[in-house]
Amino acid sequence: MALPWLVRLSFEVPAELLARLPSEERDFIMETREWYEQALKQAEERGIERGIERGIERGIERGIERGQLRMTARLCAMRLGRPLAEAEHAALASLLDRLGEERVGEALLSFSAEALAAWLADPSAR
Repeated sequence: MALPWLVRLSFEVPAELLARLPSEERDFIMETREWYEQALKQAEERGIERGIERGIERGIERGIERGQLRMTARLCAMRLGRPLAEAEHAALASLLDRLGEERVGEALLSFSAEALAAWLADPSAR
């Protein structure tokens, strides 16, 4: 945490003082400035790369979630013998988020059409 402040202090050495410093100290200050600028540039590039990677990962996750919801909704509609109502579709999405695909799959396969409709209508369903 102190490094940026220490580097900043070395950047703020007045020119007249810098000229009077021994060459080793001047070289050290110049090298430190270059190193710091390179480190900042690399950190900035890594940050951008990480942001892109995170965005791609999140996009893939959302695509998988949407595909999972779409397939589960189709299976529910088949079990019910009719398309899902908008509220049922929203409830199904919430159930998948809250309970996970395994529990929703169990309910889908084991409940009768009437029980499945009731389960989708129950906001506290488990």
